[in-house]
Amino acid sequence: MIDALANRPPADAEPKRWQRAVEWTSNVIAQDFFAPTPKELIGVEQLASELKKVVRQQVDYKTLQWIWDQCEEYCGGPESYAIRFRDIPLLSADLLTDQTLPNAWSLDRCQGIDLTGTPVTDASIAVLRKKTNLRWIILSGTRITQSGVEELQAALPATKVTWP
Repeated sequence: MIDALANRPPADAEPKRWQRAVEWTSNVIAQDFFAPTPKELIGVEQLASELKKVVRQQVDYKTLQWIWDQCEEYCGGPESYAIRFRDIPLLSADLLTDQTLPNAWSLDRCQGIDLTGTPVTDASIAVLRKKTNLRWIILSGTRITQSGVEELQAALPATKVTWP
């Protein structure tokens, strides 16, 4: 059912990126519901029922985000695959920048973020330093300076920060 969305990209989505996002979303369902507990089995059935309705409508990145949120809800919260492996840049319609990062979907709940190649600068350090939920941050290819990385690492000493 999810895989069928790969051929239905929103008008504003780059088709290959959309396809990767759909594949990653299909993967989260497989991982979170691999060996479901009785409670998770009910969640699988509820998700399948809701998905049948959702996929008939126009889909976009918010649809994929909704699926990830449902997987998190039905599969145990912070230790679910849906939380540990969220790809916020891939699952966001907009490029992450200093302006869009503060309101990025799921930034308060995910365990890590890969900002590789995004145009974020030291201005984003003020946002990232407050995200104590982050266990890892990748900043390769960003416009963040060494000084910004040092400030971030000082604020989040338990977080692994990868830069350049």
